[in-house]
Amino acid sequence: MLTCKEITALVTDYLEGKLPFGQRVKFWMHMSMCGNCRRYLRQMRATVKLAGQLPTAPPPPEVRDALRKAFRDRKKPG
Repeated sequence: MLTCKEITALVTDYLEGKLPFGQRVKFWMHMSMCGNCRRYLRQMRATVKLAGQLPTAPPPPEVRDALRKAFRDRKKPG
Protein backbone atom coordinates (compact mmCIF):
# COMPACT_ATOMS: atom_id res chain seq x y z
CA MET A 1 0.00 0.00 0.00
CA LEU A 2 1.12 3.56 -0.66
CA THR A 3 2.25 5.86 2.14
CA CYS A 4 0.77 9.30 2.77
CA LYS A 5 3.97 10.86 1.42
CA GLU A 6 3.62 8.86 -1.79
CA ILE A 7 -0.03 9.93 -2.09
CA THR A 8 0.94 13.61 -1.92
CA ALA A 9 3.46 13.02 -4.71
CA LEU A 10 0.83 11.29 -6.88
CA VAL A 11 -2.22 13.46 -6.27
CA THR A 12 -1.61 15.80 -9.22
CA ASP A 13 -1.25 12.90 -11.64
CA TYR A 14 -4.39 11.35 -10.14
CA LEU A 15 -6.39 14.55 -10.63
CA GLU A 16 -5.13 14.85 -14.20
CA GLY A 17 -6.05 11.23 -14.94
CA LYS A 18 -2.43 10.27 -15.61
CA LEU A 19 -2.02 7.41 -13.11
CA PRO A 20 -1.74 3.93 -14.61
CA PHE A 21 -4.43 1.49 -13.52
CA GLY A 22 -2.24 -0.29 -10.92
CA GLN A 23 -1.25 2.98 -9.28
CA ARG A 24 -4.88 4.15 -9.27
CA VAL A 25 -5.93 0.98 -7.45
CA LYS A 26 -3.20 1.51 -4.83
CA PHE A 27 -4.24 5.17 -4.58
CA TRP A 28 -7.91 4.24 -4.02
CA MET A 29 -6.96 1.60 -1.45
CA HIS A 30 -5.00 4.12 0.57
CA MET A 31 -7.77 6.71 0.27
CA SER A 32 -10.34 4.22 1.52
CA MET A 33 -8.41 3.93 4.78
CA CYS A 34 -6.85 7.37 5.29
CA GLY A 35 -9.05 10.30 6.27
CA ASN A 36 -6.13 12.73 6.21
CA CYS A 37 -5.34 11.91 2.60
CA ARG A 38 -9.01 12.16 1.62
CA ARG A 39 -9.05 15.64 3.20
CA TYR A 40 -5.84 16.52 1.30
CA LEU A 41 -7.42 15.37 -1.97
CA ARG A 42 -10.52 17.51 -1.30
CA GLN A 43 -8.28 20.50 -0.58
CA MET A 44 -6.35 19.96 -3.80
CA ARG A 45 -9.57 19.71 -5.83
CA ALA A 46 -10.79 22.96 -4.24
CA THR A 47 -7.45 24.64 -4.98
CA VAL A 48 -7.56 23.59 -8.63
CA LYS A 49 -11.15 24.80 -8.94
CA LEU A 50 -10.38 28.19 -7.35
CA ALA A 51 -7.18 28.64 -9.37
CA GLY A 52 -9.23 28.13 -12.51
CA GLN A 53 -11.42 31.07 -11.50
CA LEU A 54 -8.55 33.55 -11.15
CA PRO A 55 -8.59 36.43 -13.60
CA THR A 56 -6.20 36.16 -16.51
CA ALA A 57 -5.42 39.89 -16.55
CA PRO A 58 -2.30 40.94 -14.67
CA PRO A 59 -2.86 42.76 -11.36
CA PRO A 60 -2.80 46.55 -11.38
CA PRO A 61 0.70 48.00 -10.95
CA GLU A 62 -0.01 49.22 -7.39
CA VAL A 63 -1.07 45.71 -6.32
CA ARG A 64 1.95 44.14 -7.99
CA ASP A 65 4.27 46.66 -6.32
CA ALA A 66 2.66 46.11 -2.90
CA LEU A 67 3.07 42.34 -3.23
CA ARG A 68 6.71 42.69 -4.24
CA LYS A 69 7.37 44.98 -1.28
CA ALA A 70 5.62 42.59 1.12
CA PHE A 71 7.72 39.64 -0.05
CA ARG A 72 10.92 41.67 -0.04
CA ASP A 73 10.27 43.04 3.46
CA ARG A 74 9.17 39.83 5.13
CA LYS A 75 11.47 38.58 7.82
CA LYS A 76 13.88 35.94 6.61
CA PRO A 77 14.28 32.86 8.82
CA GLY A 78 17.45 32.48 10.79
